[in-house]
Amino acid sequence: MKPFKFFNHIALHPRFLEVVDRVWNETAPLYHSLSALQIFQDKLKGLKSEMCGLNRDMFGDLPGRVKQAYDDLCVKHTEVMQNPQKSTFEEISDAWEHWHHTLSIEDQGCSGWVLET
Repeated sequence: MKPFKFFNHIALHPRFLEVVDRVWNETAPLYHSLSALQIFQDKLKGLKSEMCGLNRDMFGDLPGRVKQAYDDLCVKHTEVMQNPQKSTFEEISDAWEHWHHTLSIEDQGCSGWVLET
């Protein structure tokens, strides 16, 4: 089985705590016993697939999402040039924040690739 790599940005997902709580409470509670490590391992295995699902929901197809955010930023930039009003400047600011956030998540994923090679 492939090991699970936890990315800190998964904790930002709106459903993160709900999913962890549900999976953690579905399995047997931990007690001080010989089987405690096995139960703990089972809990972590249950979380692995759920965390992969959250990661896929929120961060799947990052290159496509970065391109879409950049295209949206370009459209907003054109609107600002044609119609320089406060509302269009706010829209381009929001679009830039979204593009920058998406790009930074993609860069964080790629930094692991560079370190591993």
